[in-house]
Amino acid sequence: MILWIALVLIAVAYRLVSPQVDGLENFAPLMAISLCAAIYLPRRWAFSLPLLALIFSDLLLNSYYGVALFQPYLIATSSCYLLVGLLGLWVSSQKSLITIFGSCLLSTVFFYLVTNTIAFVLNPIYAPNLSGWLQALTVGDLIHQPQTWVFLRNSLFSDLLFTAIFVGSMEFAASRRQSASFLFPSKTALN
Repeated sequence: MILWIALVLIAVAYRLVSPQVDGLENFAPLMAISLCAAIYLPRRWAFSLPLLALIFSDLLLNSYYGVALFQPYLIATSSCYLLVGLLGLWVSSQKSLITIFGSCLLSTVFFYLVTNTIAFVLNPIYAPNLSGWLQALTVGDLIHQPQTWVFLRNSLFSDLLFTAIFVGSMEFAASRRQSASFLFPSKTALN
């Protein structure tokens, strides 16, 4: 549990710093935390730990950017993270590298489609047709930069990277304790 709390604190700090660095927009660990916490942690922590990380970092980020906490976009993003947590619960019973990283990719694309569709619906700058929706999914509103495809690219890279870090950390911790592997329960560190 200490490992997870440390990883989440580092992730929150990283989420607060990364928007300040050009090229790292949306390069954040929160999706990986939501997925992996549900896969590896006991159920009482599986949703509460990622949700606390999301709320805490959103409070800090929103106060910095002057955004209200409870707006439709933030409610939609929080719902996405909760749904990814439910996917993680399913993955926990089907644990393999394929299901973990497949779910990671699915979660990233799902989040991208939902959040950019919400932006399309709520932002009057987009034409209310298929062309406007495709604009929301690719280049964005042309006022804010970077373009939305960059957010997808950064999300894919960060979600895969942080998922690999969390999975690797859990496997490393299991081997240090000489206990069964989380991915391969029949193998122990002694084999």
